[in-house]
Amino acid sequence: MYHTFFRHRNGTVLLLVSLLFLASCQKDRSLGEQITLQELVSENLQIELNPNGNTPLAARLSFTADVPVQVSYTIEGEEPISHTFPGFSATQRVPILGLYPDTDNEVKVTISDQAGNFASATLHVETGPLPDYFPAIETNVNTSLRQEGWTLTEIGIGLGEAFMSVPSIIDASGNVRWYIVLDAYTDLCFPIKQKSNGNLLISFYEHIYEYTMLGGVVNDIYLPGWYQHHETREMPNGNLLVSVDKIGESTVEDHILEVTPSGSIVQVWDMRPILDMDRYDLVEDEVDWFHNNAVYYSEADDCLLVSGRNQGVVKVNRNNEIVWILSPHQGWGTATNGTNTQDFLLTAIDANGDPYPEEVQQGTAPADDFDWCWGQHACMLLPNGNIFLFDNGFNRQFIAGVPSYSRGVEYRINEENMTVQEIWQYGKERGPECWAPIISDVDVLDNTNRLITSGIVFGAEPYAKIMEVSYPDRTVVYEITLHFKNLLAAGGLAWGGLDLNYRAERIHIFPQ
Repeated sequence: MYHTFFRHRNGTVLLLVSLLFLASCQKDRSLGEQITLQELVSENLQIELNPNGNTPLAARLSFTADVPVQVSYTIEGEEPISHTFPGFSATQRVPILGLYPDTDNEVKVTISDQAGNFASATLHVETGPLPDYFPAIETNVNTSLRQEGWTLTEIGIGLGEAFMSVPSIIDASGNVRWYIVLDAYTDLCFPIKQKSNGNLLISFYEHIYEYTMLGGVVNDIYLPGWYQHHETREMPNGNLLVSVDKIGESTVEDHILEVTPSGSIVQVWDMRPILDMDRYDLVEDEVDWFHNNAVYYSEADDCLLVSGRNQGVVKVNRNNEIVWILSPHQGWGTATNGTNTQDFLLTAIDANGDPYPEEVQQGTAPADDFDWCWGQHACMLLPNGNIFLFDNGFNRQFIAGVPSYSRGVEYRINEENMTVQEIWQYGKERGPECWAPIISDVDVLDNTNRLITSGIVFGAEPYAKIMEVSYPDRTVVYEITLHFKNLLAAGGLAWGGLDLNYRAERIHIFPQ
């Protein structure tokens, strides 16, 4: 076997695999034996690196077989990846995902017919190095107790006055194995969500794009009049929940849409009439008074969990009515529609069911085993009915500008008694080491471990932490640190003046 490389006009690399015909008899294909590749495929295999120009560690394998065949491949290396594509077809165009950067990747391809006969070939795919702007990735902890899969991160590269989004997938050893450069857009694209079909939802301004892992756009949901941000989430019915601004209004980040995959709006939620827009106890900002950064659907009762960074977590029903408010009690008053919001505040209780003192309820003091969430992100509903979220610790106890700690925290809410109890947390014990006052994420994994992402820890050498913690015993079973390269000289926060990591989740590059 020999390989011939040549470079295509668009800069991508094409690899043609030419095969020496071996003298052999046609085998009985009912036996399910290894045969020569020429008995299945009469033409060269072609593999095209980066076919859409934005995924440098992905390739497309193409060929036509004489009979319907199935394709499997393995990329060899420190952490091999293997995949078998379902179904049989004579015409094959399949993605090769998980290539190493700056490597002559060895890719073993197996082609099988429906009788079980198979043939193999070894391809070599040479990739370039990662761009210089990538953070240095340090693997701090990596044990056998980690949840399998790789980590999808939303890296934003600070360009000065804007961001460039570079969503990336990191293997367990800390190697970048896939990324997409979204420099076609003029600023941060967020969020990045993997759909159940393996494609990615990538949101920017009035559009929600569906990208394949080869970087091609297969759907464009256009939402004229609505500027999306922070959250796009699939619902069980296939529709999307989207946090949006209503363009032309005097406030931002306080609307939510349910939209169909074709872009039809099913329902609009407006947080302004049902909450106290004059509550400025955490942040004084009459325009971005709520700052919706997460939405989660509660299928059991057709309600939404809505995270407003500047107010708290609010549960609302299908009729845009408040169910409860998870927030320090200080400052809550009359809603725009005349409702007394204090009637919906949850009372914090201890393990015995006793309420904490008034200063804890108000949020001016914590208890040893309870604190409210401060500037939180990524609220979600757990299988046991509890709420899990990232408590940023932003202005904790209403004290501005003082570093505290960030944590993943689980709360149990009793809607009948209107109470909340803190059940579990991790992060307080790490102190300022993991304090991320903005962005960040949590997830619950299939093995019940918790994935906690501190999206940016400020300092002279800023970084992000992605930690997998066992539940309930709080053992760190996996941890990586992303050491960023761009930050304002003064170490402060300004849009586009720093690198950051909005969210992270554990995925399979091919969903299982």
